[in-house]
Amino acid sequence: MNYLIDTQIILWILSDNPKLSDNIREIINYLKNVTYFSLISLIEIAIKLKLNQIRLHVDLPGL
Repeated sequence: MNYLIDTQIILWILSDNPKLSDNIREIINYLKNVTYFSLISLIEIAIKLKLNQIRLHVDLPGL
């Protein structure tokens, strides 16, 4: 199945946020599922980083 995830879900994945439900984690990690995200989500994250609204503790080039 194909899934499109939004910016908030991406941020929760990157921060291993407990608000991300086990069900969503299973969907994302199930290898037969294809997970997509929009380019605009990366732009939103970049804006939030620039405005110091969020901090990421992940090596993005390592993704």
